[in-house]
Amino acid sequence: MSLTLPTVDLLHSWFFFRTTSTFDHTPRMQLAASCRVERPGEPPVVAHLSHPCIAETMYADAGLIQEPVAQFTAIVIGEQELAFLRRTVDDARETRSTIRLGDRMPTHSGVPATMLEIRVALGGARGVRPLEGYDAIREATLGGARITGRTRFAWQDAAVTLEYPVTTINVSNDREAWQVDAGPVLLPTRSAGAAADGFAVDALEPGYLVYNGPDWAELTSLGGDGRARPVRVDATNELFTID
Repeated sequence: MSLTLPTVDLLHSWFFFRTTSTFDHTPRMQLAASCRVERPGEPPVVAHLSHPCIAETMYADAGLIQEPVAQFTAIVIGEQELAFLRRTVDDARETRSTIRLGDRMPTHSGVPATMLEIRVALGGARGVRPLEGYDAIREATLGGARITGRTRFAWQDAAVTLEYPVTTINVSNDREAWQVDAGPVLLPTRSAGAAADGFAVDALEPGYLVYNGPDWAELTSLGGDGRARPVRVDATNELFTID
């Protein structure tokens, strides 16, 4: 197992942004996952994925849930840039709005909004202990322990590190087997528009990660820029309990 323990508790971490258009307000969204991308000769890029929520009209007397009904998710690089993803429920069509700090963006109301703040507040992880082997994983799973995961793999020319809470985990009762179904996680697998517009967040997309051993995983995007595409990768998977 790695001697480096996770330092961030994503379940106690949030993303704040502040815009001004028809009104000035600050949403807070809980973080779901992080993705660190390292390429030779470049500074690392660390991005975070928010938990999804429902696209909403703010502070109205009625009609708070927008139609067509859509999920709303954010991918953020603190103090720099973010992408808002809006996925309609009826047809799974996804639209993406990317913006840098200080820029203006279109809104559902038609009044452009200026991005005044992009802030990530990370909670420190406490009491982190590595899990290794079936017995330890089974005890933590059935005992109700909070479990967090880390997966490392190579993607194109980059070294990628994913961290995420383990919200779904399975243990077999008739043999020594376990399986993690993690997500949403943040993946560096998006191709459309990733290089042309210069936004680092546009190379990232939400997805899921499944594995049942320490040295490989299957991952899939949610098909934001095309067909969802499961991929098997050689990986290093680590599990930890966290207080």
